[in-house]
Formats: sequence, structure tokens, C-alpha cells
Amino acid sequence: MLGLPKSTEFNRFLPKQKFYKDLYTHTSIPSKTKNYFVKQIKSITWENKIDHTTMNIAKGSLVEEIEVFRVELHDYEIDDSVLYIIDENILYHILFVFEYNNKKKYSISYKEINREARTINIHKIFHSDWVSEDEDLLNLSGINLDNMYENLLNSISNNELDKFLGDTLKEKVLSSIEYEKIQKQVNNLSKKVKNEKQFNRQIELNAELKKLKNKVSKILK
Repeated sequence: MLGLPKSTEFNRFLPKQKFYKDLYTHTSIPSKTKNYFVKQIKSITWENKIDHTTMNIAKGSLVEEIEVFRVELHDYEIDDSVLYIIDENILYHILFVFEYNNKKKYSISYKEINREARTINIHKIFHSDWVSEDEDLLNLSGINLDNMYENLLNSISNNELDKFLGDTLKEKVLSSIEYEKIQKQVNNLSKKVKNEKQFNRQIELNAELKKLKNKVSKILK
């Protein structure tokens, strides 16, 4: 799958029950998320293991391995809470390949892993659009695993991170998270301005709106 070398093939079936019945996880899972596992996921297969032992690529300073999980779905829907449960319980970076109705979709998170403390911090999950099975949008190349991981994030997000300020991948990701947070505030405040009848209050709200828009401009290139 994905044109990866045969040496990367792992092909291990992962029973989804091990995630939502708390066998892999260390925290209680909400019943809503358990239902998503049951209703949205048909099967999970650990298809590939990408590291310096399975293909000609150097280790990264942040990324040690990239695992490829093929997930067959019952429909086009997959809730992020399901991905968080899987991702936050595996100490490697995961490329999800979702399949349904002869189409596929990719997801990957920006994820920091501390192996000594065995902790995982998932900052944001990135998704591609649904594409046909024969359409190839992934950039599975790189001088090392850090570089391949960044290329995957960019290709899956359609180079979304390029519009944000930051010298490192992490800085760009954090800028994108801040942008989404502020943009939500801008949208809510814009509605309040539109619905406000008192002129003086409109002026106050517009002043707040201007400050928020200035914040947005400072994190964009």
C-alpha cells in the first residue's frame, strides 16, 4: 500500500475492541466515543512500519518510526475522538489511511512523544479530503524521518501550515491552533456586532473585533 517497500510491510490486525474496552488505554473512555468505535470503524490493520531498519531513511531527532494504519469504515464519518484514543496510546507517529466506497482519506497528528516518561502530547489532527483510490497526494519522502513526517503533514493539510509564521514545524502548528481559536472569536463577535441595536455598544464591539483581527494578522505570513 502507498507504494512503500515490501520491507516495511507489517500487516497486523488490531481488534478495535482493545481500544474502546480499555485494554490498550489507561483512562476511561466516554460512552459516546465507544459508540463511534463500534458504528464508524469496520476494521483496523497495522499495514506498515517505516523506520531506518525497514527502508533507506535516517532516524529523526523527534520521529523514530511512522506507522501506517489502514482503517476500513462503515461510512465517510470518523470522529476525531476515536483518533485521539488510538494515537495517544501508541508511542509512535501514526499515518491513518481511511477507506470507504472505493475512496480514501488520510489523517496524521502533530504529536510529541517522550519515550522515557512514556507521555504523548497531541496538539492537532490534520485531515485530507476524500480522494479516489488511484489518486496519490502523499509525499512519502525525506532525508530523515523528521523530514518525511513534516512532508506528510504538509501534503495531508494541503500545505495549510505554509501560511503561518514560525521557524519550526511546532511553531507553525501552534500558530495554526491559535489562528483557529481567534478566528472562532472573530466569527462570534461579528455576529454580535450585526445583531447589536445600540450604536455605542456597536462601537465597543467593533473595537474588540479590530483587536482580534490584528492578532490574526500577526500569526499569518
